[in-house]
Amino acid sequence: MGTRTATSEVQLKMLATIKNVLDDGTTATSSVGGQIFRTTLENGVSSGQINRSWQKKSISITDGGFKDYNISTCGGQDIGAGVGNDAVGQAMDIEEIVLLVVVNRSGPGILEVQTPAPAAATIVWIPTNFAANASGAGIRTGGMRMWWEPGTIGLDVSGGSSAVLRLSAASGQGAITNAEIYVLGRNDDDESSSSSSASSSSS
Repeated sequence: MGTRTATSEVQLKMLATIKNVLDDGTTATSSVGGQIFRTTLENGVSSGQINRSWQKKSISITDGGFKDYNISTCGGQDIGAGVGNDAVGQAMDIEEIVLLVVVNRSGPGILEVQTPAPAAATIVWIPTNFAANASGAGIRTGGMRMWWEPGTIGLDVSGGSSAVLRLSAASGQGAITNAEIYVLGRNDDDESSSSSSASSSSS
């Protein structure tokens, strides 16, 4: 038996400089932004902690097609360590999301999230047509969407259809050649439980 743990560093920084050349030739400048946040996530199931992580890269979707991903169990997905397993070959079991990132790395297509929404597979905090091309909110090449909730109560997911994330390529806009999903989470939404889990070794 072994004990699986996880830690992470997450940061977001944005800095812009606005310049205005005045009539007398002098320049007025103003800076906007800075370090929005920089956080180290320790191992555990409480505020500022994680104990699960998963990523899926090189997702390709045909024009007008879609792919579903169960964010709670990663069921049916093999990232190289066995179907439904994380990168160290242990079964995924996430009950809370701390960070979820969806990236459209390369196109030419436009990536949509929960559009069309699966009939019985909706993550409740991602609304139907969240990133829909029809409303101008589709994720174009180089774009991304991020959900971030590091507090004690993260973003809830549970097994089955309620944890399914649907990615689609907007019809008529071309294929998605490389989309990516990144997940940081916790296997338990009860702080009184152990912050790490016993895991059997894989062969």
